Amino acid sequence: MIHALSLNAALAESVWFREPTGSVERDLPMDFGGPSVACKAVNAFRTIQALEPGRHRLLISLGGERGQRIAHLLGADGVPHEPLPRTVENRRTLVIFRRRRGAGYDSWEWKGEARLSASELAALVDRVSHVALRGTLVLVSGTPPALPREFSWSPLFDALGAAGARVVLDSSQWRAVMAGGFTPWVLKINRAEWGRGAPTQRLLVSQMQRLARRRSMHAVIVTDGRRGAHAATADAAWRVWLEPREGVVYPIGSGDAFAGGLCVALDRGESIEKALELATLCAFENLSSPQPGEVDPARFKHWAKRVNVRRLAG
Repeated sequence: MIHALSLNAALAESVWFREPTGSVERDLPMDFGGPSVACKAVNAFRTIQALEPGRHRLLISLGGERGQRIAHLLGADGVPHEPLPRTVENRRTLVIFRRRRGAGYDSWEWKGEARLSASELAALVDRVSHVALRGTLVLVSGTPPALPREFSWSPLFDALGAAGARVVLDSSQWRAVMAGGFTPWVLKINRAEWGRGAPTQRLLVSQMQRLARRRSMHAVIVTDGRRGAHAATADAAWRVWLEPREGVVYPIGSGDAFAGGLCVALDRGESIEKALELATLCAFENLSSPQPGEVDPARFKHWAKRVNVRRLAG
């Protein structure tokens, strides 16, 4: 089973708050204008659900920018039952994994403050600790919201590790996360996020293998837009690409579709080569969809003959 855990919130049109009113709590609908913009985990989860409907779960979506502090559990269809807002102002409500009767889902809503407090971080860690994650694969994606200087996200990732989850990390802040001592099972980022001044394929792969070996990781994967991706373990490396590349673009969301396909293949126990193949099919199939992360597996045959996976020498 896969859990997709988002570290940054989707932006959308409305949200439900449960606001304390004396000794009684009431549900308060609030409307916000603006278009819906999905977060990375939602995009990846669309892909996961397209490949294996109803088997997996989008766990938490956590607000990050401009004081937005909201976490939200979506339904099994990957569509928000209660969309998340563009902004949250002057709200002091904090609801932790409440269940709305008949809705069949939980939500967690952060109060609108610039940073998370120590108690809020502790609450998040506590809740994650009580989710049944042993033996599951957890895709953690997005940019974490700000924390007070004296705190870090390490307790959250420690809780994931203690729960027995295999974590696939897809975050631009991967260095900060790993600097706290946490080692993901698989690291999946793009070339810009790698940012280590690797001008050649050989140097890039060497750096990836060194990281995988030093941290005992299952794999390190770096995507590079329409050029494809590289993957490395401690003792092997691969390149995957689409041929021909002409006419191929890489819109926002296709990298998330790649992550979704990667997770499904790894959850099935597939090899790195097979995981790269499915991930690439998902990424490029997403080109034909207006929705980030949305794929139609029936169209994979359109791309299958163009996907190349090659093990690199050395």
